[in-house]
Amino acid sequence: MQIQNFIKAEFYGNCLPHEFYRIYVSIMDGVEAREETPELSEFPSLFKITRAQQERSERNRLKAKALQHSRRARKQPYSKSAEPKTLDESAQLSSQDTCGGYILEPDDADNCVSHVTLAEDEAPPLHDEFVICQDCHKKFSMSFLLTHFKYSVCDACRNTDIHDLITKTDAKQEFLLKDSDLNGRRDGEALPFIKKKNPHKYSYGDMYLYLKPQVIQLSYNLWGGEDGLSLEKQRRSKLKEATKQKQFTKKITELRQQFKYSSSKMVKSYTPHQHVFPAAGVDGGERYDPETDIWSKTCSECGYTITFEKM
Repeated sequence: MQIQNFIKAEFYGNCLPHEFYRIYVSIMDGVEAREETPELSEFPSLFKITRAQQERSERNRLKAKALQHSRRARKQPYSKSAEPKTLDESAQLSSQDTCGGYILEPDDADNCVSHVTLAEDEAPPLHDEFVICQDCHKKFSMSFLLTHFKYSVCDACRNTDIHDLITKTDAKQEFLLKDSDLNGRRDGEALPFIKKKNPHKYSYGDMYLYLKPQVIQLSYNLWGGEDGLSLEKQRRSKLKEATKQKQFTKKITELRQQFKYSSSKMVKSYTPHQHVFPAAGVDGGERYDPETDIWSKTCSECGYTITFEKM
């Protein structure tokens, strides 16, 4: 028990946990190998730490402190006391948190020193000046439509019917827009949107929601107003019907050609029927009618009956 307390007092606060565990196991293995329990005065001789190990322990301690300071700075990015800090590159590189369950550590042989400034998150944008609402003409500083869509309408005047959100697919189908129109590749100004998880299935892609008045205005600017949009819809509808009719006519022509080809094969493979008449005395064979003085016989396959006279 005295030896364990001695180990904690000497090494626990001067090295990282994994190094302390290695030192503790090494010392205890040396103690168990002896027949007698050593005295505390003999204990330092059981395990001697080299100068290189002491320097590495000191570097790891500085790295741990640097990581602790950087985490505190991230938790309070807007505090007045937070100032850019300059750290040793070896400590800075070792404190890179990948947020994936591990921390990147550089090679211990690299002892190059350079100064790196810790970056801090920027504060959210604030509206210093008031904005006038388009509907009620009152001043306001913040609203849902202004924050997400840069649309100057306050929350009190927001109407779900007028200021409705529309998906990207519906916007392209209903208002005849393309991805280049919504993304701003045509005129250089992208339409603002918000992303939400797909309510139909979680594994599907995210939904892109646009503000319907902005989509309508973009469509009117592209097609020349409501009349131009209506004419373009009619033109596309006629073109679609013509394409369907063309595909239907092509299909009918192919069916006619197939039927004509199959009919010609049937004609070529046709052979005339040969009548088979039974022998005399058998049902269907030759029989005599004394009233008319005529003989007759019937084909056993097709049922055709012929009449004849005998001289």
